[in-house]
Amino acid sequence: MTPQPKVIIAAISSFITGGLLVGTAAYVGFRQYVEKEVISRYYVNAAEAQFDVRTLLRLRSGNLDKVISDFDLILNSNTIQLAEYENVVAPAQREAYIYQTLAEVRDYRAKFPVHFDYPLEQAEFEKALALGKKSGG
Repeated sequence: MTPQPKVIIAAISSFITGGLLVGTAAYVGFRQYVEKEVISRYYVNAAEAQFDVRTLLRLRSGNLDKVISDFDLILNSNTIQLAEYENVVAPAQREAYIYQTLAEVRDYRAKFPVHFDYPLEQAEFEKALALGKKSGG
């Protein structure tokens, strides 16, 4: 063989070897990522089951104030998470369901107001509730 074909063969071999190495590394990395996601979901399920058990025990023992307090806390947290909805989700992908839900939360909070200890929490909560006005409600 002349030097030029040897260089071409070496380049092709290097390219294939590099592709296999990158592909293998990507596969291993992606597999580890997926495994961590699946495993972490079990943790979430366990935490939710623990909350459910404790809530049911409180309900059965008549401790309604604590149950209401817990659900109010969850509602506040979920509502605050929705404050950035329009900053994250493109207009074409936005769902009326989100706005309708926030309108329901706004109506609930009109009947059962909440006070936050931190101004930033209050501001984010109010920002989310304002999105509920876009539902037409």
